[in-house]
Amino acid sequence: MTTIRTTISLPADVYEAVRQESFLKRRSFGEVIAHRFRSTKRQDTPTQPLTKDFSLFDQIASSGKSIDLKRALRQERNRHNA
Repeated sequence: MTTIRTTISLPADVYEAVRQESFLKRRSFGEVIAHRFRSTKRQDTPTQPLTKDFSLFDQIASSGKSIDLKRALRQERNRHNA
């Protein structure tokens, strides 16, 4: 893997947290930052659940049935809050 050396400015608390983690895990500072970035990046792109939801909407739209969306959304909300 190709690496690039750079200089960045970090808030003191972030620097200290990364420094401690790199010491405890015996990894370089850059490895800890790269690992954290990659794990955060994966969490920020929830495309699979969205695709599943949209496919459900496509099925409903193609069924031709009339649906009261306001009522359906309220039922779904109440089901999760129960």
